[in-house]
Amino acid sequence: MNLYGQDGASFDLGIEGYQFPEVADDYWDSNWFFVRGQVRCSQGDWTFRDPCLTTFELRELADWLDSVAAGRPSSTICSFTEPNLDFEYRPVPAASIVARFTHESAPPWQRGDDRLGGFALSFDVVLNDLARSASQLREMLAMFPERGNRNGAA
Repeated sequence: MNLYGQDGASFDLGIEGYQFPEVADDYWDSNWFFVRGQVRCSQGDWTFRDPCLTTFELRELADWLDSVAAGRPSSTICSFTEPNLDFEYRPVPAASIVARFTHESAPPWQRGDDRLGGFALSFDVVLNDLARSASQLREMLAMFPERGNRNGAA
């Protein structure tokens, strides 16, 4: 998934595989992904790799992006179990998606408690094909589908 902003800002999110590929029957442990992020902005560039999203959270993000693309956001915020990433839709002054990078996903120049608050970047909706971004996420899910039984072990 790629998001683009002003002044060359960008965010590329990819999936590198399951955190626990050997576990296929535990709903939570079976579905954690290693997420790879590459971020560019005027303050600097950085990458991160962390198991901070699940298969079902990636699907929720795809659905959320589709709702924003359709002009009917299902909610203003899309957040996850791990606080490393979250996304917020802001309709004014210009429609945008704000991505917040915290904890292990925060930029390297943030230290200590500053990483808890994280760093935010804004991506104008008009500069992005959000339906395509949602489609890219679903392509990742096709390669790494949801595993385990929802009613199985926690």
